Amino acid sequence: MRIVASLLVLGCFAVLAWLNGRVVGEGAGQVAIYTAIGFALTLLGVAAVTGLNLAADPGTLGPWGYGAVWGAVVRGFLVVLPFTVMALLAQLVYDWPAAQAFIQASIMTGGAAAGAEVMRQAGRKTRYLVVSTIVAFVFSGVWVVFTYAFQKVAG
Repeated sequence: MRIVASLLVLGCFAVLAWLNGRVVGEGAGQVAIYTAIGFALTLLGVAAVTGLNLAADPGTLGPWGYGAVWGAVVRGFLVVLPFTVMALLAQLVYDWPAAQAFIQASIMTGGAAAGAEVMRQAGRKTRYLVVSTIVAFVFSGVWVVFTYAFQKVAG
């Protein structure tokens, strides 16, 4: 299940990056570069949520191992699925380029849901929710700065 959830989350963020890359980039090359960097940011963001949750409570989560905590985090990030569907409909059907807003909503909602999922499985400690939400906030900000910088460089 962990592998399927991971692939779904990473795939959804890749689709969102592709949609937003079509808005901020010019030509297939720039869209591909934006999508690849967005995919890498997603890997780093989910890894940061996982790693910092482990660091916040190594006594409880340490025996689980990184893979089990990663699994809980990506299960929380599965909330990206409806945001991806809405972004696809908005941009491809209604010609409304709002992928950036859906990316930010996905990251923040996914971070909170990831924290709640870890919390549910690891004894209801609020620190998991707080850590995950803070990391998601930083991840969201990094994506905004990345998009701005990409537009300036590609511009």
